[in-house]
Amino acid sequence: MMYVAVFMQKGVLEELEVYTDRVEAEKQADEWRKKSTPDEDVVDVLEREPHIDISRRYPALFRD
Repeated sequence: MMYVAVFMQKGVLEELEVYTDRVEAEKQADEWRKKSTPDEDVVDVLEREPHIDISRRYPALFRD
């Protein structure tokens, strides 16, 4: 499983980071929440299954 931490300010993607550990993704999201404005910004962690071709091409990214 991969976790994508997303930070958008006023509808514009500012930062995006991909993790294999949900705890690490949540830590990053918490840091972004500290500098965000809740009424205008979006900070979220998305959970996704890695696409099979990506995991085969870059196996080191998906090791636990």
